[in-house]
Amino acid sequence: MKGGRCLITYFPCNDESLRLIATGHSMLAFKYVFGEYRSVSSVVPEQTIAYDETWIRDLYKKLRLEILRLDYGSWCRPEKRLCYQDLVFVVKE
Repeated sequence: MKGGRCLITYFPCNDESLRLIATGHSMLAFKYVFGEYRSVSSVVPEQTIAYDETWIRDLYKKLRLEILRLDYGSWCRPEKRLCYQDLVFVVKE
């Protein structure tokens, strides 16, 4: 539906978050890579997953979803944030 809005929470990985994970500054270590997503567990990959942020943005473009706002969470950033997980606000074009 055109104009529909959605709030999505998950962990998008980008250069900054991957650097923070590699240097031990993240509460989650997404070290197992499964294509466009990463996991904290190789045994139960769906336990906690993070998607490649570029992959997410490309998918949203393809689906005609516009990201109005992306608030990065505190899971890997030292400063105070709005939420633990990352928040993505989208609207259907």
